[in-house]
Amino acid sequence: MKKITATILSCILIGCTAVSCGSKKEENTASKVLPAEADACIKDFVNNVFEGDGNGMLNCMYPHALISGLKSSGLTKQLYSALEMGVDGSLDKCTTSDEVKISEKAMKGAGVYFDSYTNMLKVSAPPYTVSDGYKLKMNVTVKSGSQKDSTSEDIIVVDVDGEGWKIIPMDEETLESAADGGIG
Repeated sequence: MKKITATILSCILIGCTAVSCGSKKEENTASKVLPAEADACIKDFVNNVFEGDGNGMLNCMYPHALISGLKSSGLTKQLYSALEMGVDGSLDKCTTSDEVKISEKAMKGAGVYFDSYTNMLKVSAPPYTVSDGYKLKMNVTVKSGSQKDSTSEDIIVVDVDGEGWKIIPMDEETLESAADGGIG
């Protein structure tokens, strides 16, 4: 459980910079609100955490041009360090709950969030456009022997045009602020 929390915190820290394991058993319960592709992105992210796959995690969070820029800048070192911490136990299940569509303003702010990385990392990419998005709780259960430990994290998942679904470790209000020029 510490691994997921540390990884989420590392992702948030990377995001703040831009904006001023064992075997697994997965429950494939589809969300009632989320598109299947968004649900798959979240489950891929969690699987990548448990498998220690930093590149896979980055693919669930950032457009391709930004991943190259993050790697070149050295900002991914913190993320990879968090993955190396390990976790006792194995992934038992990953589900989502409390899915709510985010506002148009927050979707615009998500584009600004990715564009701010483009500027910070000095990578060449067109402006990012987000066409859909949801705020939700990502619920993860880890099994160690006969014991289970669960945690929930608030996340946002957005559909970036031409790039697919991406997880953003921020809240809707922060993204709305970004749409008003709160990032830069």
